[in-house]
Amino acid sequence: MNKLLHPITDWISTKRGGWITLIVWLVLMIGLSASPMLSELIFC
Repeated sequence: MNKLLHPITDWISTKRGGWITLIVWLVLMIGLSASPMLSELIFC
C-alpha cells in the first residue's frame, strides 16, 4: 500500500501538484453542487 500512495503524495506535496489538486477539487465541488439543479432542468 505504501508503494501505491508514495508517488501520489510526493506529487501532491509539490507546489504545482498542490495547485492542480486544489483546482480539480474546486471543479468537482462546483460540478457536484450544480448537478441537482441541472437534473431538475433536464428531467422537467
